[in-house]
Amino acid sequence: MKSLHGYPSSVRTDEDSGSVVELCILCTCDLHMALRDYDYFDDAPSQTGALSRLAPLIDRMRRAHGCTLLFDAGDILQGDPTGDLLAADFAAGHRRPHPMIQAMNEIGYDAAIAGNHDLNFGLGFAKHAFDQAKFPLVLSHGPLRDKLDFLPSAILERQIQDHLGTTMTLRIGVLGILPPGILAKSDVDGDCLESARLIETQIQDQVETLRANGADLVIALSHSGANDTKGTAFVDATVVPLVQMSGIDAIICGHTHQVFPKVDQTLGRTAHAMSGLVQGKPVVQAGYRGAHLGHILVTLKKTGSTWQRVGAKVDILSVQSTTGPTAEAPRILELSDDVHARTLTALRQTVGRIAHPMHDYFADLGHDNCGALIGQAKIEFAKSRSEVLGLSGIPVLALTSSFRPGRRESPHFIEIERGPILARHICAMYPFPNRLNLVKLNRDQVFQIANATAQKFNSILPDVVDQKLTNESVPAYEIETLRGLTCTLDLSRSCESRITKMDLHCQNETEHPEFVVAISDFRTTALGLEPFIVDQADITVPDLVHRYLSAQAEVSLQAAPGWVFAPIEGASVKLRTGIGARRFLSDIAHYRPKDLGTDENGFLWLRADLSSKM
Repeated sequence: MKSLHGYPSSVRTDEDSGSVVELCILCTCDLHMALRDYDYFDDAPSQTGALSRLAPLIDRMRRAHGCTLLFDAGDILQGDPTGDLLAADFAAGHRRPHPMIQAMNEIGYDAAIAGNHDLNFGLGFAKHAFDQAKFPLVLSHGPLRDKLDFLPSAILERQIQDHLGTTMTLRIGVLGILPPGILAKSDVDGDCLESARLIETQIQDQVETLRANGADLVIALSHSGANDTKGTAFVDATVVPLVQMSGIDAIICGHTHQVFPKVDQTLGRTAHAMSGLVQGKPVVQAGYRGAHLGHILVTLKKTGSTWQRVGAKVDILSVQSTTGPTAEAPRILELSDDVHARTLTALRQTVGRIAHPMHDYFADLGHDNCGALIGQAKIEFAKSRSEVLGLSGIPVLALTSSFRPGRRESPHFIEIERGPILARHICAMYPFPNRLNLVKLNRDQVFQIANATAQKFNSILPDVVDQKLTNESVPAYEIETLRGLTCTLDLSRSCESRITKMDLHCQNETEHPEFVVAISDFRTTALGLEPFIVDQADITVPDLVHRYLSAQAEVSLQAAPGWVFAPIEGASVKLRTGIGARRFLSDIAHYRPKDLGTDENGFLWLRADLSSKM
């Protein structure tokens, strides 16, 4: 038989079976200040997604279903240059309405949680923004909740009609989870982190409180990825612990920018093999930047005074269709007009000049002169500070990541022509307002950081062509480079022993026992390197790069690669990049690149030959 809205259901709906209702749950996550569909890094309209495009889709789903709830799983306030501008306004003493929160109020969110990036501008700014919300914000563990004035949990009462048309009251409990391993990647103090580690007990207490207070259904909003189900202790991944916890009925995830369940690109709908049920409970994650909307349709049956979840269907809805993306909601555009115009003015400012074109098309091959520029700015700053600190005899390195090289379904890359370099280019190369730390590490510690990147590549077999170099689901920023070193990687070896050589630039095969490493405060915390900090800079990395470029008439950067691959007889790999890479194939001539054409998502595929020695 059919359910209330056309989905198959095995639930009987005769009068003897009790009341049967269907609750529509919608969710967003990792919006990252994408209010409108505009690519500020390329300074051009986009058609990839934004809250302005989700709004009409949300309206359509509400019209199609009766009782509908809308949630967000965190990382709302930071990610676009618009967020940086609003944070600067706050730091300068301006207390303006926050357009993202205004937009969420306008759309009518029912509840939300904070993500780690929502805290990157400081707790004062986060509280200022979230205080404007007309919907509850929840965090079910740790003292951060009190610092932000969030609720430990919430119960939403909604009217819903059963299969016979009778109106009933449904009480939906909402939990908020920000795992301590992820919370550590934000600007919070040690007390918040230590208390957050008691997360499992605190969440179980909140579940029991919600049920005792009459919650018929409990939904967990977790700023943690759905696809990483290895976590068992609520440190980073929470899916497995949450689905195993009695009393939780559905889980909404975020943080990792992934889509769960997977969408079948050829069919344009959720793949049948990925039902969205994890150990029988519905789990959904809606990607990032407003490209998708998560949808759970829960079937509930009432027996006596108790509701039970007897069915669930999980879908991922895209703003894209066969005729193009959904139209942008005019009201959301209106709310973002002011910050949009001011952001464009700021990003179009010239900050320096470059003597050669820059791009990140070959970042996976260790060739990324955009990352090299960031690294050089960090190294120059670190050298000047090392002299003051009495560390001038120790080699200086810088840890960098490539944030722009296309991953998943987004073929966005950086390409800057010779000549002026603009503020938007710096934002594209380094989009986060992280500050710089200097840490003193020994050779083994440096090796471990480098080896973490070596392990991200696929294993490569001899005498096999066109093996994929990387798993496209691995975020680009996880492939980190230690600038000042060139590592030789042998991908035919096991993951633990792939680095065969680490060359300090200008000193072949160095065995220097110590290094000063310039690293962001974000990565310092994530890697657990706080005990090794020797200096903390009162400047953000983007501002540092801005200052580095402004101090020179023209920057000429001929950077050595971050890594090279040891020869593997008869082996070649293929990698995804942007179509603009065709202009720069001479940069990787030693790999004898071959153009394999483009795919349906607009990526260019290249073959790189690993059989010859560099």
